[in-house]
Amino acid sequence: MPRITITEPGKDSQVYQFDLKRTKLLVGRSSRNDIPISHRSVSKVHCLIERREAGYVMFNNG
Repeated sequence: MPRITITEPGKDSQVYQFDLKRTKLLVGRSSRNDIPISHRSVSKVHCLIERREAGYVMFNNG
């Protein structure tokens, strides 16, 4: 299963696993995102991760 590891200096890594059936994941500071990240440097909707035939593509919104 695909996973995303997010590392913040001075803290333990956070690992997020997501279902392969999902084609889009939103990442950002808002609790409405699929992967919420509570950090002042992260935008409310920071990026979109989209599944494509060849793999995954990340689009930066922040």
